[in-house]
Amino acid sequence: MAKSFNKVGIPALALHSGSLREEREEAKSRLQKGEINCIFTVDLFNEGVDIPGVDTVLFLRPTESLTVFIQQLGRGLRLSDDKEVLTVLDFVGQAHRNYDFTFKLRALFGRTRGGIRDEINNDFPNMPAGCHIRLEKIAKEHILNNIQSSVFRVNNLRSMIVNFENNFTNELNLENFLNNYGIDKERFYSGYSFYKLLEEVEIRNEYRAMDIRNLSQALRRFFAIDSKRLLNFSKELLNESLNLDTLSKAENLMLGMLHYTIWGNKPDLSYKDSLDNLISNNQDIVEELLEIIEYNKKTIRTREIPYEDLEIPLDIYASYSLQQIMVVFGKTKENYEFPMRQGVLYIEDKNTDLFFITINKNEEDYLPSTMYNDYAKNSELFNWESQSTTGVDSPTGQRYINDRGDEHKILLFVREYKQKYNQAQPYIFLGNDRYFSHKGTRPIEFVWKMDHPIPERIIRKSNLRVVN
Repeated sequence: MAKSFNKVGIPALALHSGSLREEREEAKSRLQKGEINCIFTVDLFNEGVDIPGVDTVLFLRPTESLTVFIQQLGRGLRLSDDKEVLTVLDFVGQAHRNYDFTFKLRALFGRTRGGIRDEINNDFPNMPAGCHIRLEKIAKEHILNNIQSSVFRVNNLRSMIVNFENNFTNELNLENFLNNYGIDKERFYSGYSFYKLLEEVEIRNEYRAMDIRNLSQALRRFFAIDSKRLLNFSKELLNESLNLDTLSKAENLMLGMLHYTIWGNKPDLSYKDSLDNLISNNQDIVEELLEIIEYNKKTIRTREIPYEDLEIPLDIYASYSLQQIMVVFGKTKENYEFPMRQGVLYIEDKNTDLFFITINKNEEDYLPSTMYNDYAKNSELFNWESQSTTGVDSPTGQRYINDRGDEHKILLFVREYKQKYNQAQPYIFLGNDRYFSHKGTRPIEFVWKMDHPIPERIIRKSNLRVVN
């Protein structure tokens, strides 16, 4: 490095374990006098060296020791009359994929109630008085991405739990663990259980769950729920505060939605027996589900509108899995073929068409015949393309075009991508639409006018794709 700097006209020299004491002292003197600009060294000047005028520190190799990291950084933190700030250039994090910034940064500002992401995004408001950290924009983005990617190694997660009390002043629970460390909840629940991790690091004595194998995906599926109605109903069920014999029709449907969300398959005997088994034999899973309910309720950012048919327990703008929607309309894995590649389903007894739309389609996931041209045109109109086999004169095409009475419903369920973190994404329920226009014959390209405004997030996602 010293040769490279000298070659481009930046005076520099290198010191190593073989350098004599006189050489080290001369190097310090020359740096203080401005005769050289840089000293490159390995472990020689970590401590016991006082050069207040140092205003730039370059990190060129990783260290797993927080003590060494702070000592190295400290070489540039001494006050000097001619120095306003310390510039830190870290060439390690960019070069080493597994470099973990979390604990390095946490060591700088100590224990707080806030999360590492908030500290970074808000320019570290909890630094000691008179101290400031300003991250360059690209560095900030890189560190945030690094923190997220480095979290998801199980040993890291265990270490984060063990060290939680050393880093934060609030209670260790699911909400604080996810928020304080800035953990993506969807990614976390694509493979982990908070309570199981607590047991693995011996914070909890045991993991009380007899059906771990059958419930391996329960937490992931449940965490996707963002309907306040379904969350509140689930809380009452799990707390055993509902009489299952007096449930309304809509509540019985929500009981089915909850069952399939947790168990994934039809009950051996009944929904009630499956719920009793869950509560009696899987206590830690139930406790974690209750924590998830409270976390999700606090993080919901949309205002839901109950669907007009009160017997259908769906809320407009809430998200639902395909299986949850199928349960509501009496179609489950046992009586309907999954997956539903064509993305449409006609519920004859309700005279209702269901459209399942993925805006940004991946050619690996869809056949050429199902790469439909579907997108929000604005807050009122949605462009939708029928199956290639649906013609204007077909019964289905005629129903779409001519059946415009209030008795006929066309319900839109929309998502941006098919998968995220290798898991199926839920659909946002947009409610009923009405015929506006159409063109083409096979397939038919429709424009539907929505009863309720299309959320801005759907419009933005539609604008990101190329529309022919």
